[in-house]
Amino acid sequence: DFYHAVAANPRVSDVEMSAYCEQFDGGAQTQFAAVTFRLPSGTLVVAFRGTDDSLVGWKEDFNMSFVCPVAGQVLAVAYLERAAKQYPDCPITVLGHSKGGNFAVYAAAFCAPTTQARIRAVCNYDGPGFDEKILAADGYKAICGKISTLVPQSSIVGMLLGHEESYTIVHSEQVGILQHDLFSWEVRRDSFLHLETVDNSSRFINYTLKKWIADMDYEQRETFTDAIYTILTETHASTLRELSDNWFESAKVIAKSLGNLDEPTRRALTQALSLLAKSAKSGLAQIIESK
Repeated sequence: DFYHAVAANPRVSDVEMSAYCEQFDGGAQTQFAAVTFRLPSGTLVVAFRGTDDSLVGWKEDFNMSFVCPVAGQVLAVAYLERAAKQYPDCPITVLGHSKGGNFAVYAAAFCAPTTQARIRAVCNYDGPGFDEKILAADGYKAICGKISTLVPQSSIVGMLLGHEESYTIVHSEQVGILQHDLFSWEVRRDSFLHLETVDNSSRFINYTLKKWIADMDYEQRETFTDAIYTILTETHASTLRELSDNWFESAKVIAKSLGNLDEPTRRALTQALSLLAKSAKSGLAQIIESK
């Protein structure tokens, strides 16, 4: 019903939608989806979907802290190239929400120069950034001036890792992590409702998580992420909803899995959580000093 209602809406009824692609691979820890729109003006809009409810999708997100490119980023470049080839004369806008925003920026930065020259805008809706190596790449520098990043006032996901581009803050009617939901962003007739700055909770979480990640080397990040993922998969849940719906049984399995960890992994987890606590303490001090 929703799909037919959108198609009947005068604002978007003339938009062509094509080339839908979805790839999900639990073994390769990949969750990817994209679709292409052609606007009546002739502009091509290549859109990448963000993280779904699957544990695999979230694992790929966390992999970004120690692997680049992840499989989804490589798929995004290939998808953008196929879309550009299919519509060779159209100017291009690339966009996405959450992980999809990261994919959009990565694809625009690492596509062929001829494709990049056709890109008019890159829109990143509360998507995480990149490490220093990507931010220093020639492709990223070439496209940086065309990137528009939008984050809500208590942004968490969109403030992760590094951003060289400026960002615009929009008002969300939700609180905390729930502001990541695009449908909570307040819109006027033809624009979002903008704010001048993120709030203190966003600053605190941004500082804490960035410092926590920076204080761990790539091997520590990988060990921590893999251990948490392994523990969660032992619940036999494949989605966050399944974990939530069976929270009591899941909690028992998680507790048992923690007890069965080998000593090096347990030590790595304890060290990572200790670093997180130290980062949070330092972040709180930063907020207090800024007042």
